[in-house]
Amino acid sequence: MYKRQSADRAAVAVSRGALDKLSRDELQAVVGHEFSHILNGDMQLNIRLVGWIFGLIVISLLGQILLRAGAFSPRTRSRDGKNAAALVLLIGVGLLAIGFISQIFAQIIQAAISRHRERLADASATQFTRNPKALANALSRIGGDAAGSRISSPRAGEFAHLFFASGVNALFATHPPLEERIRALDPSWDGEFLPPLSAPERAENAEANLSGLRNVSETNSVPPFLAEMTRNADDAKTLICLLMMTDSPERNVEQAKILLEREKSAVFKKMEHLWERMRNFPREKRIAAVLVAAPALRELSARDRREFCETLDLLAQTDGNVSIFEFCILAAVRGLLLSESQRKLSPSDVRSEAELVLNFFLRGNKTPRSRWAQDLSAALAKQTMFPGSLRVLDDAALNFPALEAAFRKLRASPIRIREQLLFTARDVIAADGEITPEENDVLSAFAVALACPAPQGSV
Repeated sequence: MYKRQSADRAAVAVSRGALDKLSRDELQAVVGHEFSHILNGDMQLNIRLVGWIFGLIVISLLGQILLRAGAFSPRTRSRDGKNAAALVLLIGVGLLAIGFISQIFAQIIQAAISRHRERLADASATQFTRNPKALANALSRIGGDAAGSRISSPRAGEFAHLFFASGVNALFATHPPLEERIRALDPSWDGEFLPPLSAPERAENAEANLSGLRNVSETNSVPPFLAEMTRNADDAKTLICLLMMTDSPERNVEQAKILLEREKSAVFKKMEHLWERMRNFPREKRIAAVLVAAPALRELSARDRREFCETLDLLAQTDGNVSIFEFCILAAVRGLLLSESQRKLSPSDVRSEAELVLNFFLRGNKTPRSRWAQDLSAALAKQTMFPGSLRVLDDAALNFPALEAAFRKLRASPIRIREQLLFTARDVIAADGEITPEENDVLSAFAVALACPAPQGSV
């Protein structure tokens, strides 16, 4: 569910009850709540909690094992044998008592931390949906259902803090009371829980959800041959290499030489077969193609990841000049494959890197250079992560190596910093009154490069 502190490795699981019993808006609000946990860094905390709780509970488990060992040990008439059995039983009882007390403390810790994070996630979820009523209705629907949010599993208690609502009936609930959560979202709530959906309503709800999925599929559809190219790591590498190929015959010859030297023959042969198809593949969908290939690319070992990124660098530099499109592909792939270890960096630690990224987007809008400082100040006024003003840099300071170095440091920063930076970048782009498809593609690529969700206004 969570690995290497990377938000894009987190997973959200939706229960059958939520799919069947919540409306589309309510389900969207629940998913927004879970996304808030991811962006707030709660996934790492949740996994640590599981470890701490098990560490406290294992004392009780050891006591139970010793009790069984003492109770079912072979009978002996010798004094030493009886003393040993009694000692085992005594230790078992002691550990069981200590374990019982530890379990109480484990539940107290679990409840105290989880309740605070749940309140924060409820408040943050409305930033995604702009619909607090939908989340309040989802909670009310849970309260009105006979089964509520209970999870039927003997180990549900250990993972109770991972659920949307209290998954177990326990004295130390890991979530605030439903009534409290609903009133925080909807102060006008009358105190009555919503009843379960009727059979016709459930059928209508299922049709609405399927309709939404069809709309998403039509918008983000990829050709069948592209989906087939993401089934394993070699095919995914083939796809990315094809995205890097140019329309220049001279450059293609140089790129082919690089691939023959560095990649498997199977990769090169498949590229020859699919070259004509990819030449007509819309450029605006190429960043999306990188995301489609991401799961298969992550099957590569750490060494293979580094070598593949080096191959892409060589493909981009065959003419000595890396285009913005090539850089976006490179940055996106690096962001997916070369994760950075999280560090306790503050906004002031990455201020110069943020300045560089925002200056890059300043060059993209259509406003005259004389207005750039004003546009930058206006975008910064909408956020609080980087207080004060940032400079408009000279053109000489803007180059792809410097930008890639900035990405590496930013990827190691907390996700809230990266998220705010992308929102500010979007405002810089929109300073001229529009976000063009090309600007949207670059913003989307930068979001992938920074291992951060793209802000609204980008795909």
